[in-house]
Amino acid sequence: MKIEIKYPFICFNIIQIDVDDDKAEEILNDCQENQAQFIIDNIPVDDYLMVPNGKKGIVSALDTDIYAHIKEVKP
Repeated sequence: MKIEIKYPFICFNIIQIDVDDDKAEEILNDCQENQAQFIIDNIPVDDYLMVPNGKKGIVSALDTDIYAHIKEVKP
């Protein structure tokens, strides 16, 4: 007999994008709602389709800073 099991599986993707210094400062200091929109606007569509609860899920993930964040990439 075969049985089926179902379990949650979470994967994280990290991408780096180029923005000018003014835009970087703006988004780094912006509210979570705007940061979530920035993330949505800059991730591949296929990745967005895998985000639980869409923008609301990204906002929730930003609350923890463990599951989502926007930070400066140091050279």
